[in-house]
Amino acid sequence: MSKSVLTELVTTDSIEPSDLVKGCKKVRVVGCAPLIGEAIRRIANEESVSKLFD
Repeated sequence: MSKSVLTELVTTDSIEPSDLVKGCKKVRVVGCAPLIGEAIRRIANEESVSKLFD
C-alpha cells in the first residue's frame, strides 16, 4: 500500500482495520462513533439530522 499513487486514504473505524492498514502511513482512520451517536440522539428527540452536515 505504501507504493500507491494515493497521497492519503481516509476511512472510518466502523470495522477493525487490518494490521496492514494499521501499519500504512497513507491510511488515516477516523472515528465515527460521536457522529452516529449524535444522529441517534437527534432522531430520538425528533430533531434535524441534516443539520449535522451544515
